[in-house]
Amino acid sequence: MLFLVRDDTIPTPAHAIGNSNGSGAPAQAASEVTIRTLASDDAPALRSLAERDTAAIPAGSIVGAERDGRLQAAISLSSGHVVADPFRPTADLVAMLKLRAGQMPA
Repeated sequence: MLFLVRDDTIPTPAHAIGNSNGSGAPAQAASEVTIRTLASDDAPALRSLAERDTAAIPAGSIVGAERDGRLQAAISLSSGHVVADPFRPTADLVAMLKLRAGQMPA
């Protein structure tokens, strides 16, 4: 897969990448995924995501992955620090974020 557009909505097949525990089991049924640069009005959702992950909020420019309209993972473009929802399958989202972050300037 190659994702070149910052604000692109991408259907994610469940069999594409396994769940976040690495079991290889299907992540979930096909759903709508949006990869986009986060803005200041995303701060509450990012803070909530970091709290669920018991991690620090990523610093600098941040790209987030939303599944069905809910922020489920984010990556800092400057440090590569990732936060992800530990209660949902996010391995596919994190892989997409890392790919997208590698295409963008820090």
